[in-house]
Order: sequence, then structure tokens, then C-alpha cells
Amino acid sequence: MIAATDNARRRNTTSPNPLFRMERMEARQFRSLASWTANTISDLSGDFFGSAMFGDNGDLYGIATSTAGIASTEHVSLFAMWDSDYEDGVNSLSRSVSLSLNRTANGAASWSCQGGGSGTFTVGTDLSISSVTIRAAVLEDGMRMEWNTLAVSFYDGGVRGESVYILNIVADTMNTSNNAPLESVVIVTPEGTSYDGVVVSGRVKLQAEVGVYPAADDLFGQIFIN
Repeated sequence: MIAATDNARRRNTTSPNPLFRMERMEARQFRSLASWTANTISDLSGDFFGSAMFGDNGDLYGIATSTAGIASTEHVSLFAMWDSDYEDGVNSLSRSVSLSLNRTANGAASWSCQGGGSGTFTVGTDLSISSVTIRAAVLEDGMRMEWNTLAVSFYDGGVRGESVYILNIVADTMNTSNNAPLESVVIVTPEGTSYDGVVVSGRVKLQAEVGVYPAADDLFGQIFIN
């Protein structure tokens, strides 16, 4: 279920857009690619999720910096350190992340985040993948969350059927013209209706200005799969 606030500024991106590159396979094209930016945080959820957030910056006894799981239950918790010295501002540099569900039709799922390792869990083989939602968000001014070089691939019985490539999704309040909270969201809906697997991979980058010290959930990126 995806709900957006009334004042979300939506942009339909089914027409050509420099943010997106679509790859045609097996004579299929994407039914829908939509995006919006809003100064509120939408109520998004999924059957499966992966997330990266500032957390406690890698403290093994604190809040994880990336998680994945089923519905609202975490099955993987990772503790990447984003920046070892953020007295001069936060800059995680670009980190690779990947969420895979039933990629080879064996019911396995995995989540990885560069600097934090990886983990696995089980999702079963009886999946029906209808959409992928990706969000970048910041809750305070002076912060920036970015996804870049994203690839979303859908699978049927272990065979790739459709892929889409997204250059970046950014929520940026380091630019003083933008006020917090701020989210940027992209929803990918495939043409096919029989997909039972999906892989979402890309890179995340978390930043904050000098003198800005993020709380655990002030900077975050999320993937929701329905």
C-alpha cells in the first residue's frame, strides 16, 4: 500500500526523462515509472524492504545503519560506519547496496551494504512482485541523501524479464532553497504480471553540513517491494 500526502508534487515519468534509462527485453516495456518530491514524508510500506540510514554510525551496540526484512520485521541488521570523523561534516562517500529476493527461484533473499557486510533470509518461492518503490529522505536542514546508479531487475523462475536503470534519487536540504522534511520517491511498475523475483542494486551517499549532527533517522533511503 502506498499513500502520498495531498501536497506531494508528482511527476509522471512514463515519457523520456534524463533520470531513467529503460531496457527492453522479450518485447516488454515498463507500464509505469512515476516519481514525486514533497516536503512531507509519505506513508510507504511494502511486503519486503531494505533501508539505509544514519543510525548510530556503525556502533555495534547502537542503532543499525542498514536493515532488510519482511513487512515490518527486520531479518538483517548491518552496522556500516558512514564517516569516522564528522566534526567536519558527514560524508559517507558512495557505498554499494543490494537487495535480492528469490533471484534464482530458490526462495533466498539477501541484503548487503558496503562497509557493513551482508545477510540472508528466506522469502519462499511463491512471490508475486508488482512494484518497487525507492525513497531518499531527510528530516532536517543541512542534510543530503542520495541513491545513484540504481538498477531494478524483475525475474520469472530465475529468468530476467525486465530491467530499469535510474541515475539518481536525491533529497537535499544542504541547498538552502529546499526545506526539511524532504523526500524524493520513484515507483517502478513492470509490464509483466508473473514476476516472482527482483534485484535492486545501486549506491547510497549520506551527507550533512559542518555543525549538523544527524539523529539516527534524520537521513535515510528505503526500498519497498510489493
